[in-house]
Amino acid sequence: MPIKLIAAIFVPAIIGIGFLAMPDPENKTNLTNNVYIVELKDDGFYPMEITVQKGDSVKFISDAYDYFWPASDPHPTHEFLGGFDPETAIERGESWAYTFNETGSWNYHDHIHVSFKGTINVVSNSSQQETSLTEDCESVTDENKKAYCWYEAIKDKAKNQSIDAAFSLFTKVYAEGAPLGCHWTSHLIGEEAFKKFIEGERFQITNATSYCGYGFYHGFMEPLLRKNPDTKLAIDFCEEVARQLGDDGRNNCYHGIGHGFSEDPPPAETFGNANLMARPGLSVCEGLFEKVSQRYLETCATGVYTVVAHFIEEGLYGLEKLDHHDPFKFCRTQPKKYEVACHGEFAPKLDLITNWDVSKVPSFIGELEDVYTKEIVIRGAVGAMMQRDVAKKDHTAYILGCRTFPEDLRIICLKGIVWGFMMHGLPEQEYIKLLKFCESPMTKVEENFCYTESFSRFKAVYAPGKFQTICSLDDKYKEYCNTANEN
Repeated sequence: MPIKLIAAIFVPAIIGIGFLAMPDPENKTNLTNNVYIVELKDDGFYPMEITVQKGDSVKFISDAYDYFWPASDPHPTHEFLGGFDPETAIERGESWAYTFNETGSWNYHDHIHVSFKGTINVVSNSSQQETSLTEDCESVTDENKKAYCWYEAIKDKAKNQSIDAAFSLFTKVYAEGAPLGCHWTSHLIGEEAFKKFIEGERFQITNATSYCGYGFYHGFMEPLLRKNPDTKLAIDFCEEVARQLGDDGRNNCYHGIGHGFSEDPPPAETFGNANLMARPGLSVCEGLFEKVSQRYLETCATGVYTVVAHFIEEGLYGLEKLDHHDPFKFCRTQPKKYEVACHGEFAPKLDLITNWDVSKVPSFIGELEDVYTKEIVIRGAVGAMMQRDVAKKDHTAYILGCRTFPEDLRIICLKGIVWGFMMHGLPEQEYIKLLKFCESPMTKVEENFCYTESFSRFKAVYAPGKFQTICSLDDKYKEYCNTANEN
């Protein structure tokens, strides 16, 4: 459908964020609805935030990138505002428009360049904003609107109360079945934490920051390092994390550093060359950690390869799309010291490649000689599959799948299942389904490993008091708790 009205030229210094649009003078019969233009430039959407009236349209354009894809939060499902999604990439020079018929503040992002974000504030035609979705989320019946409502409420908690309060609300509503994206929500809490940090406000860092694939650290480090690439500031924050959460927290934070120093989108001169895209982030990791610890260097590098793996998976920026017959081809071009880090970040791509069939994973690791690299690939692949299936009641297929592995790798496969429960389970309640899983029909060896590995993860992730409470749930847990305490 052609757009009948065009936007006026915006003057930010005069109008601020409530931009006005003029009707097309040739369209004299329809002066009710306006069309606004938002352009994706090299550094993001412009304007980043606008206010429109219900029934107005926003036209998205870009000459900065070959492809762009504006769509409603959350990434990648775009479900907060159904329809606000072109469902395909828009080519340079082309445009896409959306008419906003729902009042509220609608956040969006570019599906290809995810760090670019914006907000469309939609008010009623009388210029009086209708009741906010966040005033009473429980009363919202539409699932997408309910998700958006809770997202706004959690964001408000982080902004106006505390990061811990935001995580507490997130945990509560997620446990009650709120339709929230786990990684996405924790990512957004991380963004709010960054704003507090940069303003000098201290906040409590809890084990909640490890929720949902460490989305908090992605959300925190992206704006910290992409807007102000200060490694000392990043390290200072990670040391604060370590003081409050120990070495596990430090590692998660170092992963965030690698992620934050990987440009998205990458510089134009690197297009078509994934090695060049990875180089800046890896150079930062080397400067910070190469003389300190190989483990820290690898952890930082995983953040870099997370970004590059996404580029390759989608075939972005002139890169050859991920080869489903040889998904680790790129990793073989990397220095030996990054073998584990690279394979670990490409391993989750095996979920789609194998159609979530655990038994097919071994066929992709036959050429790997290093045992630890094999373990990382298996754990990463199986754990990623659990993201889809963690909510299921029966995980027998996973146990049977692990039994098809070569004998020396079966326990590693089981370790991947445990890891998947902890990474993708209900925040603070991951242990419930995991203990239930360990009660599944298993061999004695499998059962013993399941409990041993589970309590090791409980010890690392949960607060001491909570860990002891889990230990006291059943007498049979005592030996596993003792083993975890000794280690």
